[in-house]
Amino acid sequence: MHTASQVWFESFAAAQDGTAIDARLVLDWGPRDRFGIVVREPFGALGAGLLISLATAAFYDQAGCNRRSRELYPEIYLFHVGQCWGDHSPFDFWPERKELSVEDDPVAVLSAINGHGITHLAVPDGTPGPLPAMYREPEAARDQIKQCFAYAASGAVPGADVKLSTRDARVLANYASTLQPELWLPEVESGVAEGRKLGLSDLAFRELERVVAYTHERWHEVPRDGSAYIAAKARIDAATRDGSICETYRRISTDAALALLG
Repeated sequence: MHTASQVWFESFAAAQDGTAIDARLVLDWGPRDRFGIVVREPFGALGAGLLISLATAAFYDQAGCNRRSRELYPEIYLFHVGQCWGDHSPFDFWPERKELSVEDDPVAVLSAINGHGITHLAVPDGTPGPLPAMYREPEAARDQIKQCFAYAASGAVPGADVKLSTRDARVLANYASTLQPELWLPEVESGVAEGRKLGLSDLAFRELERVVAYTHERWHEVPRDGSAYIAAKARIDAATRDGSICETYRRISTDAALALLG
C-alpha cells in the first residue's frame, strides 16, 4: 500500500479534448468504484500507468472515506488475457488476487470484469469484434461500468482525447520497479532478514516473505531480451532521464470497450 503515501491528484497534469483540466475531473469516481485494466502483451499496462495511478489517487482521496490513514490497498484489478504478461504489483495490484489470468476468450474476460465489480475499465486499443455472446452479461456491464478508456502499450493511443502527465518521481518509480524488481527487492529481502530484530509483527513479517516469494516466482515471466520488454524499458528509461512521462487515452462507450475484448 505504498501508493497511499506516493500518489496524489497533485501528481498529475491533465487535459481533455485539448483543454487543461483538474486531474480530479478525469474519473467519475465514487466510494465503491473499482478500476480494471485488460492486458494482452508483455507489461502492456505500463501504457496506462498514469491512468492506473490516477484511479489509485481517486480511491484514496474519495471524500469521507479517510483511506490514506487506513491499511488499505486500492481497488484496482489487472486482467492478464491468454497468459501472464509480467508482474505489475509495484503499482499496488496487491494482494495477488488483484492480478488475474483469464482465458483468451471475450466471454471469459467479460465474466471476470463483471465478477470483480469493475466500474472504470481500460482496454488495449485494436480492431473491434462482436460483443461477447453471453446471456445478460453485456447488459450487466452497461449497468455497472461508468467509464471506459482505450489505451496503447506505447502510451500513445490513436484518436486520443484524454492526456495525463507527471513529473512526480514517486509515480515514475513504480514503472521502473515493475520492469526492474532488482531495484527494490534487495531492500525487502533485507527487511525479511531484519524483521525479527526490528520488532515486526508475525503478520507483517509473513507479508514481507510473501512479497519476496511472489516476486521471484514471476521474475522471468517476460524475457528481458524480448522486443516488448526492451521497448517498454526504453520508454521508461527516457522518461526517467527527462523527469516526466505523458500518456494519452481515448474515451469510449461500454459497448466499444466490450468489442475490444476479443
